[in-house]
Amino acid sequence: MPLFSSIWRGFLLLRVHVLKQECGLGIPTVLFITCAALAAIGCVGDPPSFQEPDASNADANDPDALGGSDSSTPTRDATGSGERDAGSAGDAGNGRCDPNAPFTVIEPVAELNAASDDEGARLTPDELVVYFTRRTGAGQPYQIFTARRADRDAPFGAATAILLLANASGAMIAADQTTLYYSSDRGGADPNAHLYSAKLPFSAATSVALTALNSAALDYSPYVSADESELYFVSRRPADIDDNIFVAESEGGTFLEPTAVGGVNSASAERSPVVSADALRLYVGSNRAEPTDFDIYVAARMLRTASFQAPIAVTELNGPSFEMPDWIAPDDCTLYFRSDRAGGPGGRDLWRARRR
Repeated sequence: MPLFSSIWRGFLLLRVHVLKQECGLGIPTVLFITCAALAAIGCVGDPPSFQEPDASNADANDPDALGGSDSSTPTRDATGSGERDAGSAGDAGNGRCDPNAPFTVIEPVAELNAASDDEGARLTPDELVVYFTRRTGAGQPYQIFTARRADRDAPFGAATAILLLANASGAMIAADQTTLYYSSDRGGADPNAHLYSAKLPFSAATSVALTALNSAALDYSPYVSADESELYFVSRRPADIDDNIFVAESEGGTFLEPTAVGGVNSASAERSPVVSADALRLYVGSNRAEPTDFDIYVAARMLRTASFQAPIAVTELNGPSFEMPDWIAPDDCTLYFRSDRAGGPGGRDLWRARRR
């Protein structure tokens, strides 16, 4: 360090001559500048004079504030597609809720519910736009509606219909909001409902069949992952079994051959798959406990490449009525679901549950 300081002193003395010759500065001014610089050099190599950050005052939700994350801290990339360890399916600290906590605030989405069936609410990632399915009466066809709101704590405005293929249901909006996935039997033109996608502007004219995913049996209830790398859906393939959950991976924007989701399907029916943003939790509706009653279950896994563990009931949401999951917020704090429980105007209604 003395050698380093000597070199700098020599350099600054040379600058005295330059300042005097090129800048026309007087000797007193040059000497003042030089002395101030030399005083500063005396601190080179000393401990910093400013106060170091106090970890006790750092934001516990910000790993950078504590010096970054180490190998014991589960991480994921910005799209939610990176792998995380077992703790990621149960880490608290997203700023809004503890994702391990039970849902405690349960309420109907009153402004959207009508006397008929309303179900399948799926929201944009910012929670400002909702797409849902409505049937105006018994025996009537299904139709997709959408509604908006100013912020995620405000009520939704009036719902408007989207003119997709006939008898459309189960709409799921992609994260970039340019693709809408749904199912339709084209008003009875097909013996079973199949999967479709529509591009902006969403309409029957911009809808195309997802032929790589569809079978000769019933295919419906699509749910695309946050990064659009996977599409979950319900299928009755082969035709002699009950509804099961399937998933298809995407490569270069093209969905590959779907496979049954291991660990989740059972001899009973599994419907309405809802996958979390990090793809480590999968909510489903199942009648495995009671053949005449569907309840909400959740299955977890340690890594995105791993199989899901056996689903467990989300008991705080289930009851003697019908319950089926519809959408989970990116932060795992809010779950939308459908139910025919008391408290709605009739039929199946849209409900919302929040964690604290």
